[in-house]
Amino acid sequence: MKLTNAVIFGKTLILSLGLLSEPRLALGVLNIQTAIGARKLSNFTGAFSRREQANEVILGRELTLSIHFDPFAGVPVAFGCNVAVAEFYQDSSYLFFKKMKGQEWGGELMVWSPYRLFGLQVYGQASYTLAGDYDRYFWYVREAALRQETYRLSGSGLSLGLNISPWTTFALFLESHQGRYRLNAQHQFEGEPKSIAFISRSYLLGMEGYV
Repeated sequence: MKLTNAVIFGKTLILSLGLLSEPRLALGVLNIQTAIGARKLSNFTGAFSRREQANEVILGRELTLSIHFDPFAGVPVAFGCNVAVAEFYQDSSYLFFKKMKGQEWGGELMVWSPYRLFGLQVYGQASYTLAGDYDRYFWYVREAALRQETYRLSGSGLSLGLNISPWTTFALFLESHQGRYRLNAQHQFEGEPKSIAFISRSYLLGMEGYV
């Protein structure tokens, strides 16, 4: 009897969710997103030979713009590109900088749930950085002066987001991103790191439109 009641409850729950949900196989042929939020860098490795790993956490802010194209009608998959601008002002004993800022460009693959429930829809993204430059401003002890060093960024990451869309052509979204990245110096000052690997986490709030 208990098993039968559980089966009936499960079927009722699935039926209720089906009635409350709304099919939404496509976000639109073109999807444009913009977001702002916080970015956290941690788990640094390989920056200094005397200290291969550090537990330091560096906080900053990030602004992103993404464009996705959905080429397949009825298939919840889209391809796109993104640009992000980030800056960090926290003094870091590990990276030894006063300020670091830059921009990055990459490609993205987006997939999403074909249904939305109460105007909510889950989506995911895989991203790969195609190009990026970051300038690190640091106090160079050997010359007792503030210096600038340019790093090239490479890496990839995954994102999980929640789309809040009671409308048909406009939505708000919350997104969490995590990736593994590496900064490689274009010109190395004596005693300064040539390469820095780290984990990046972003927490974004944004809006998007569909065409």
